[in-house]
Amino acid sequence: MLIFDPRTTPTPAQWQIHDTHAQAKASDDGKEPVASSAVKVTLSSPGVSKAAQQSNNKDIEDSGLPASVQETLKMIRELKKQLAQKMAELQALANDKDLPAQQRQARMAALQSAINAINAAMIVAMSKLAQSMKDQNLSPEQVVKAVALAAK
Repeated sequence: MLIFDPRTTPTPAQWQIHDTHAQAKASDDGKEPVASSAVKVTLSSPGVSKAAQQSNNKDIEDSGLPASVQETLKMIRELKKQLAQKMAELQALANDKDLPAQQRQARMAALQSAINAINAAMIVAMSKLAQSMKDQNLSPEQVVKAVALAAK
């Protein structure tokens, strides 16, 4: 079993792989053991989300853009994801009629503050992207590619 927890397993070299079978089966001729094809892989919740995030950024990594631009694009994408999550929480809270009005208003205010903070971070990230593209002297094609990736 592959155990990966980003909090306790910082590098791939420290991943743990365990075969779920105690012994290898013997081949038909009885001379050589045959490798078992049953291997179980288990990722923790943070590991699953990190793996999904990495696959979501494949287009950025394959873009051929400079590393600083790629990192900024990944940051923008993560901020968009956080913003969508907070907006969904806000919508769910607005529809929750079981909460007393005062509690709902307090939680809504906290969520709105979080949304404002994410929006401010998004403005900073977009500004950083523009500055990075200018500093790197990107070609018009690269600028179009970076803007398209930022819009996703």
